[in-house]
Parts: sequence; structure tokens; C-alpha cells
Amino acid sequence: MPSAAIIFSSIAELFGLFALGWFIRRRGYAGTEDLGKWGRICTELFYPLLIFHSILTGFDPGRVRQLWIMPALAFGLMAAGMGCGLLLRFALQRQDPAHRRTFVHCCTINNFVYLPIFIIQNSPGLPGSALADFFVFNLGSTIGFWTLGVLTLGGGAGWRTTVKHLLSPAILSMFAAVAIAWSGTGHYLPGPLVGACRDAGSIAVPLVLVIIGASLQGSFQRHQTRDLIFFTLLRLIGLPFIYILLIRALPLPPDLELLATIVALMPTSAVSPMMARLYGGDPAFAASATLVSHLASLVTVPLAFWWLGHAG
Repeated sequence: MPSAAIIFSSIAELFGLFALGWFIRRRGYAGTEDLGKWGRICTELFYPLLIFHSILTGFDPGRVRQLWIMPALAFGLMAAGMGCGLLLRFALQRQDPAHRRTFVHCCTINNFVYLPIFIIQNSPGLPGSALADFFVFNLGSTIGFWTLGVLTLGGGAGWRTTVKHLLSPAILSMFAAVAIAWSGTGHYLPGPLVGACRDAGSIAVPLVLVIIGASLQGSFQRHQTRDLIFFTLLRLIGLPFIYILLIRALPLPPDLELLATIVALMPTSAVSPMMARLYGGDPAFAASATLVSHLASLVTVPLAFWWLGHAG
């Protein structure tokens, strides 16, 4: 299990990048249009290169029989979160449709990319293949994001848009890297090309977090306090308890179980405000839920790993 110090340090580092983004937006160094452009560069170029390099250098084709269940598990966790959100949405103080849809969306979609990467990269006890295995796991999370995530907000994306997202550069880079690693032809790639993928990919996570921090400026709204407390308790305590029961019921090796557990404990997705704005939700509640759940995860995630480590 990652130590409490590693977890706390990873989350604190994430908030440091959020704060940098807030400062950039506050000082007027970048506007909404700039954030959109750089966000697209990150998600369509730098992040796919991070995936490609990690899988190319860390994927073990001999583990395919172990890894196949991971994308199905990732999708299953999101489906379970969606079911809980649908059942519990009637307990919200506000009952307008957009607010309820956003609550269900935030229960469904967690921070399955950026914060877990921080934790994995900062955990010396994990094997060298951990990041590559994580990206295979995230295939299911990405499918869930563009299907269940959009559906919970009202299903505003048509099937062509959904297919386009499922054939995004991130997904295609994963399949390309797996194919090269599987065929054993990776050593034919020029060293400078592999190094460029590594260096460009290393930019992805910090830059996206800076952009997200800039977009969260002024997100908290006090009148949503009751619903935010209810959501945060569900997102960081109730749902992880259910997820961990599901994970431990599967015959996973310890390293893959740990990867799945890391994702299961995460706060809501940091891009939920953008999704709510695009597909019919409540962007203000999504932004508040993102900010509050990430702040609360500074306490809940280290405590959860401490408890899991002592409970065996």
C-alpha cells in the first residue's frame, strides 16, 4: 500500500498545480479560449504520448490473461457508481433535473487519470509495469466516461460523437503501443523518437492540472453546502466501500488489485464541470463537487490506505 505521506504529497502536489492555474487565470495570463486550446493540445497530443511511451516501455505481453479483466472492472465500477447515484439522487436538497443529473454524473465518473498517475509515479513500491497496466485498466474507464458519463447528463452526444471519442488519440495510442510491445518490434524505433515521446508525455499531467485549476476559479457556492456534504461522503466513503468489495471478490494479483483500489478511492472527475456545460448538467455544482471532493480526499484517501493496510 502507498504510504500516507505519499498519498498526501501526491494530492498536495495536485493542488499546487491547481493553485498555479488559478494564479494564471487571476493575473489574466490566459483566457477561456487559451485554456480550451491548451486543453485540447494536452488531451490529443501530450497525454497520448505519455500513454504510448509508458506502455511501450512497461507493458508485458505475457500478462494479457491477467490484464483482460481490468478494463471490464473499470467500466463496472463506473456502472456501480451510476446505479448508486440514480438510487440516492432523491435525497438531494435541490431537485431540479440538471442538478440531479450532475449528481449522478459525479457519482459515476471519478478522477481516473491525473491523480492516480501522481500516486503511481510517486510510489516506489509499485512494479515498473504499474503505469502501463494502469493505462490498460483505463481503457474501461474511458469507455465509461464517454458512454455512461454522457448518458447521465442527458445523453446530449450523438452516436457519431461517442464513436469519435472512443477512437480518440489516447485510445488509439494505447492500442498502437500494445501492438508494438506484443510484436516485439519496439526496439526498432529510433531512440530519439522514444525519448521525444517520453519528454512530451511528461508535460501532459502537470499542464492539464494547471488548466483545470484555472477553470475552477470561483467554483464554490455556499447555497450548495448540504448537497456537497452528502455527495462528498458518498463519493469518498460510500462508493469506495462498495468498489473495494467488488475488487476483492475478483481473482486479481496483488499489484492489479492495488491499482484498482487506488482508482476506487478517488474523488470526482476534474473535468466534470466541462462535461456538465457541454451535455446538459449543472456546471456550478460540478465545479463545487470537484473542488470539495478533492479537498476532502486529502484526508479520506490516506486514511483509507492506512485502514486497508492494517485490515489486511
